[in-house]
Amino acid sequence: MSRVVFTVPASFLLTGEYFVTEPGQPGLAIAADPCATVLIEPAQTLCFRSSWGSSAGSGADISWGSSAGNGPGSNSACNAPQQITADDSPLLAAVLDEWQQAVGSLADLHWPAAAGRTAPLQGARITVDTGRFFHADGSKRGFGSSAAACVGFCTALAWLHPNSRSFDRRRITGIAVQAHRRFQGGRGSGYDVTAAVYGGAGLFTGGDCPDWEPLPQLLPLLSPLWLLNTEPVSTPQSILGYSGFRHRHPARCEQLRQRNVLLHRQLAELCDTPRPSAADLLQLLSRARDIGIELGREIGVPAEPSGTLIQQLHEVPLVKAVGAGSETLMVFGHPRRPAPAAEPLLPLPAGTPLPSSLHPEEP
Repeated sequence: MSRVVFTVPASFLLTGEYFVTEPGQPGLAIAADPCATVLIEPAQTLCFRSSWGSSAGSGADISWGSSAGNGPGSNSACNAPQQITADDSPLLAAVLDEWQQAVGSLADLHWPAAAGRTAPLQGARITVDTGRFFHADGSKRGFGSSAAACVGFCTALAWLHPNSRSFDRRRITGIAVQAHRRFQGGRGSGYDVTAAVYGGAGLFTGGDCPDWEPLPQLLPLLSPLWLLNTEPVSTPQSILGYSGFRHRHPARCEQLRQRNVLLHRQLAELCDTPRPSAADLLQLLSRARDIGIELGREIGVPAEPSGTLIQQLHEVPLVKAVGAGSETLMVFGHPRRPAPAAEPLLPLPAGTPLPSSLHPEEP
C-alpha cells in the first residue's frame, strides 16, 4: 500500500441554534458534500501539510517539513512534531497538543510495516485539503472547514497508531472536539466535528463529549436542499451574544430553550413512526426557524434573509438560517434553483469519513 486517501464531509446544524453550546441541549445536524480530502503517505518522519483557498490547492498554503515537490519517503527534513506551534498553524498545534494529552507520544506513530519489510517506516506525511470549503477569492463558505481539517488530522493520526483498531468513531470524536475547542479558544458545541466524524443525519446532544444518535430515515426527506451564502458572521461573537442574553434574561432564554427541547422530542417521535413524511419534517423545521429568528433578535444577530433575498425567496416553502446569524441560509422543499446564487447541497450517508482500513467492521 503506497498511500491512504479518505474524505471528510462538510457539516450543517439544521436545528438547535446556540442552545447546543450547552450540555444536554439537542440539535439536528447533517454531513454533506463538499468534502475535504485527506492523504496519508509513507515518509521518513512525521510531517504535515494543509492547503485551502481553492480545490486546485492554490491560494493560501502552509507546509511543515518536506516541500511539495518531494515524493514519499524522501530524505528532506521535516519539522519535528514538537516544533510545530500556534505560529505555524493554530489548528494543527491544537490537534497535536490534544493528541499528546489524550493518547500519547507522536513518536509512536508510523506507517505500518508492509509485507517483506522487517520494520515500519519511521513516519508519514499527512495532507489535508479543504479547498472546496472556500470561495475562489479565499473566503470561507461556512461549511465547517476547520472542523473537517481537525477530523482529518485526528483520523490520520489514529490510522498511524499501532493500535488503530482501538479508535472507534466516539473516541475520534472526543479527541477532535477537544482539539477544535482548543483552536476556538474553548468555545464551540462540537456539532460540526461530530457530524463530520459520523456522517449522515443525526440528533446531536451537546456536552464535554457530544452524543450522536443516527437518523438515517431523515436523509431522503431532506432532498432537495439548496444553500445561499450571505455576509460572513463571527461565530465566536455570536456565541458570546447568546451567553450574554442567557445571563441577562434567564427566564426568556429558558422559554426558548424548552421550546427547542420539545421540538426535538417531537422530531425523535417522527423518526420512530413507520413512514415519516417530508411534510411533517418541514413543519418541525419551520418551528425551528421561528425559534432561531426569535433568538437571533434577542441576541442582536439576525437569523433571517433580508433585502433582495426576501423577494427572490417569497415562494419558497422554507428558508432557515443554519450558520451563525444569517451567514448561511438553507432552502428546503423547492424543486428548482430558488435564487441565482443558490447551490445544491447533497447530504451524505453515514460512515463516509473514516478509512475502511481503520474500521473494517463499520460500513
